[in-house]
Amino acid sequence: LQLLIEIVWPLLIFFILISVRLNYPPYEQHECHFPNKAMPSAGTLPWIQGIICNANNPCFRNPTPGESPGVVGNFNESIISRLFSDAKKILLY
Repeated sequence: LQLLIEIVWPLLIFFILISVRLNYPPYEQHECHFPNKAMPSAGTLPWIQGIICNANNPCFRNPTPGESPGVVGNFNESIISRLFSDAKKILLY
């Protein structure tokens, strides 16, 4: 009985997968390119910017500028960067 269960159980799962595949055929979807997100090791500000600016996680058809090797400064002109640099200037005076 145990041998029968060990043989039938994987086959049952396999046939369920086949039926799902036949009932819901794959559809064509374009290639997805996501904006780069800084890791925490890049610094607190770039990490927070990556979380806030890409909260909805958009999918683009074409490669994004941040996909180039060695490019991490996608947010240099963002509101948070300008606010941070202005605050830094004020605090250093």
